[in-house]
Amino acid sequence: MRISGRSAALPGLGVILILVPIQYFVGVAIARARKNTLHAADKRVRLTEEVLRAIKLVKMYVWEEKFASGMYRKRERERDR
Repeated sequence: MRISGRSAALPGLGVILILVPIQYFVGVAIARARKNTLHAADKRVRLTEEVLRAIKLVKMYVWEEKFASGMYRKRERERDR
């Protein structure tokens, strides 16, 4: 039995037509999740940078526990997303 070029290409084209929209929606979902994670990580990094810039002041007034608890809370929110 011999399969012609057109009849062999049709199943392949069908698979492509089914998978392209699925791939699009999966990509959109991954992009949204990544955006949420990056947003939370950005907040945490900003807080960390703030602490590093002002470490002298933090040490002088003994605020380490306050800043550390804030960073841990932000990290928990980031991990939960």
